[in-house]
Amino acid sequence: MIQFRGFTPSDRDQLASALGSKIAVQESVWNCSIQAALNQQKKPFDDERVRRALTLALDRWNGSKALSRIAIVKEVSGIQVPGTPWATPPEELEKLAGYGRDVNAARAQARRLLKEAGQENLTFTLTNRAVPMPYEPIGVWLIDQWRQIGVNVKQVTLESAAWFTAQKEGRHEVSTNAPCNSIPEPDLDLHWFRANSPANYGRHKDAVMDDLYRRQSRTTDPDERRKLLRQFEKRLYDEEVHFIHTFAWHRIIPHLAKVRGWTITPSHFLNQQLDTVWLSESGGRAAELRGPSRPPRSSRKHHSRGADRPVEGPQDEAQHFERDDAEQRLVLALTQDDWRVPIALRQLDVALRDVPLDDCAVGEDEVHAALR
Repeated sequence: MIQFRGFTPSDRDQLASALGSKIAVQESVWNCSIQAALNQQKKPFDDERVRRALTLALDRWNGSKALSRIAIVKEVSGIQVPGTPWATPPEELEKLAGYGRDVNAARAQARRLLKEAGQENLTFTLTNRAVPMPYEPIGVWLIDQWRQIGVNVKQVTLESAAWFTAQKEGRHEVSTNAPCNSIPEPDLDLHWFRANSPANYGRHKDAVMDDLYRRQSRTTDPDERRKLLRQFEKRLYDEEVHFIHTFAWHRIIPHLAKVRGWTITPSHFLNQQLDTVWLSESGGRAAELRGPSRPPRSSRKHHSRGADRPVEGPQDEAQHFERDDAEQRLVLALTQDDWRVPIALRQLDVALRDVPLDDCAVGEDEVHAALR
């Protein structure tokens, strides 16, 4: 019926061709990125000139066009996915090293930097995750891009546990890295890059990054926060090049058209409480969005642990519908306007706070307990 993680563009096209009107496809930006972590505890990656040369070598804009046809990546982005209030406008992105449109000029500068650093014949090993999407095509693309400036790269692929361990123990020279989070919020998305973060696989010791992170998190002025975020981003990807950002992921979910009540979000961590999903042989996408998000409660099974659950009275039923409505507002905020997510989460928290939760409530599970 449906697989919530994501499909490749070719999978989507094959399914659409085979099933026609029997299939529906939902797509969204994905709050994940794939980056390269350069281990600054190993030479020559302690030299900012080398790190800068490696990001200047990447033709991100044309790479996006090519890779988005075969892999689950698409958007050229900075520290926040496009379409969110803290995302970097394209004209600002192009000012960062490696984000300009003139790739020939950028690569000429990269070669000069390698020569100045005494690394004209640089060779190193890229540690990659042995997962086809999107790591395999990104690894091939990175190696090809670096070859354009005379850098020779050997790739080693490790299964996931070994890949994580190599980064945590600092055994890598350069490694792919994939920060993912639930909602596009700088406090959640940027902690990876602080000097004291356990996910600081670049192993930098830049206290300025930590200071900028604290300041952007504490300010209540949106304009001031935006200014601090641009400073954080510039230091991360341009001035110091602690990490090299490639692309944001792109989420593609084909599913049978009869599936109702599920809407894609920018994260595979969200909207997975499937008591909102049902099957229907009639109606279309527009009808689904206009109609109820789930079948009538009377048609759903009552799950209980131990003794049978007592029949709900009108007040109990109204409380459950209040919670249902709050959840639906959150889903709509996630799919329509990402910037509304923190507001929707606060509204959901307020709604849930006044709804008594017990171990055998209809649809109850650990997610509701955690939200409480």
